[in-house]
Amino acid sequence: MTNHLEAEKVAEHRLEHVQLGEVRISVYDMAGELATMLRYGNEHAAKLVPVRVQSACAYGEVLGAADCDCKTQLDEAFKMFKDARCGILIYLNQEGRGAGLAVKARAYELQDREQLDTVQAYERLGVDVDQRRYDIAASILRQLDLGKIKLLTNNERKIQQLVNANVSLERQPLTGAITRHNLSYLRVKRDKLGHMLDLQSSVRPR
Repeated sequence: MTNHLEAEKVAEHRLEHVQLGEVRISVYDMAGELATMLRYGNEHAAKLVPVRVQSACAYGEVLGAADCDCKTQLDEAFKMFKDARCGILIYLNQEGRGAGLAVKARAYELQDREQLDTVQAYERLGVDVDQRRYDIAASILRQLDLGKIKLLTNNERKIQQLVNANVSLERQPLTGAITRHNLSYLRVKRDKLGHMLDLQSSVRPR
């Protein structure tokens, strides 16, 4: 990454979270790009703070789509925060791997109509299958000055971008529910997008 801009905090407040209890919420702006940060517990008391950097997924997190793992990954991250007694979520407005909600919906339509997987649908639309950038997340993490963090992810591309932006980290795998509905999607993430996923686990009914 070569972006030298820094994220600016524009608001901060406390919130009662349904799983974690009291958390602190901050909203950041970097050249018009917004990100939300949730902080739980005392991150400076931990040797390695668990951090989840997650892009928005309206289909999985709001509409209840069973064919992705976004919502269950988020729930698992919160459980890990609870176990560690601290944690940080940086939530990015990068719907559809950065392509936007309209492109994502059109890709779903293509998959439904022509039996394509998600990568094939994006390619048919002439869209980069993953446009996400993590400049704003890196800027926020640098400002927190946490030293090395424990990044909860399976995405090698995310790891590389953050390391290139001078974020010191070690990876902690984060596996959501593996079900009959999302197994083929997870295989595409592993085989075509390079995600480090162990899909040998038993498929859970859902």
